[in-house]
Amino acid sequence: MRKLYSSIKDINPKTRNWKVKVVVAEKTMARTSMQSPTKYMRLILADSQGNKVQAVIFNQREIDMFDQLLHITRTYYIHNAIVKPIKPEHRIVDNVYQWTINPTTLIEEISNDDSSLPAPSFNFVPFTELHKHMDYSALVGLSLSTRSSSSFIIDPRIPEAIALQTWATEKEKQLNEIITEKHYLTASSSSLALIIENITEIALIVTLVQTVISISTSYYSFFCLD
Repeated sequence: MRKLYSSIKDINPKTRNWKVKVVVAEKTMARTSMQSPTKYMRLILADSQGNKVQAVIFNQREIDMFDQLLHITRTYYIHNAIVKPIKPEHRIVDNVYQWTINPTTLIEEISNDDSSLPAPSFNFVPFTELHKHMDYSALVGLSLSTRSSSSFIIDPRIPEAIALQTWATEKEKQLNEIITEKHYLTASSSSLALIIENITEIALIVTLVQTVISISTSYYSFFCLD
């Protein structure tokens, strides 16, 4: 019989016949490893105490199988995943171990349980504060882009998502008008003037680069001859 542990922290490579109740906090799309053509999918699992662990699924066949079973914000019992240490440079949560989920791992969804774990919390950033998270080393304006670790959650069962859906339903008419008339593409004359003032012609940039190269070459020649 498997022993039920309440904390992810209690699970290590020596633990046998274990199971833990966890909620899926994050799930990435399938990716290809940089070191090999192997496909993998990464998940973040959390317990009732807020402890987290990285989990990984390898190979497209197994990814397809578990992708249909494991959903973000849902609660599960997970039995006997493979537990191994994870290198510090690969850790994204405070746990020295990583779980590998494979066909021998048993997973039970807990759907009708009053003690199901709460949905994971997120640190949402308002649009008005996005500038605080900008990459100023490559500043060409404010935009959003994804990286290899980015993931999308569609209709998560969290209060913020429910509130947003309610707001969108109440403002459906206004939102449809904005989309149809494309007001968001119209810039004010003052904004447009500001944009034009900050435009630099490519020809001027080329001239500046050539000038810098010329000065550098002259300096280098003088330095060597002296």
